[in-house]
Amino acid sequence: MIVACWRVLYGEDWIVQSLRSVLPFVDRAIIFWSDRPWGEAKEVTYLGQTVPIPWHEGKPFDGWVDRIREQGFDPKPEIEQFQFHHPSPKGYWTAAINGRFHDAIPDTLLLLECDHVWDGKQLDAALREFRANKYRAATSRQVEMWKGFDWRVPERPNRTGTVFWNGKGMRTFPPTRSQGEPTGTDFHLISAHVHNLGFCVSEKTMLMKHLTALAFSKGIGDSKPKERWFEDVWRKWEPGMEDLEIAEAWAHSIPRAIPYDRSQVPEVLRVP
Repeated sequence: MIVACWRVLYGEDWIVQSLRSVLPFVDRAIIFWSDRPWGEAKEVTYLGQTVPIPWHEGKPFDGWVDRIREQGFDPKPEIEQFQFHHPSPKGYWTAAINGRFHDAIPDTLLLLECDHVWDGKQLDAALREFRANKYRAATSRQVEMWKGFDWRVPERPNRTGTVFWNGKGMRTFPPTRSQGEPTGTDFHLISAHVHNLGFCVSEKTMLMKHLTALAFSKGIGDSKPKERWFEDVWRKWEPGMEDLEIAEAWAHSIPRAIPYDRSQVPEVLRVP
């Protein structure tokens, strides 16, 4: 059995396309969703002012549920929605999977973010490569799009994409890092790639992602974001700008955005 799992906080921008790109290849689909960001902060100091982070217990953080409902599609497999919160991304998938599967882990698990969108040929190739090599755990490469379909981030080594796990024989899911990677070294890179649209969300979503990152980064041991990144990089970006990464100490890790052939984006992104 192949089970695809998503984790969602703010997911309204691309969750429908992500689901459509993966559902034909899996037997079961589960959305683990939270009503609050890591660290559970309700406010953050931003540009000298206290800004609220609005979340309400038991309710989705944004309109991702409505986006799925509005499609009116009856996917097979059925999309399960499971409310789940973990205080940190570290160990998140361990707790989520063990909380949902009590007796045995599925044969194959795909762990996705809500902005991961696959091309069908690429996902088919990824699954074939994963099985053929009998990997325990692996990740895809990524094409990180930048503010639309005409620009991308140069490929960054050691960035985790969709994570694949071989669960055969597992009764419990092992310890994991922030994106579902194993804590040990038995982790492989698959040659196929997923399109990551995390930099292609609406201005409203990106501002909230930035505010929540500012609020929780210290608490979860993540790199401190550059406070003015949203204002000075995201909103003012134009071709040729340099040092685009949000993390203050790693701005150079995205030296610039480079042109991308939009005909290469997955078909689900080209269909209205």
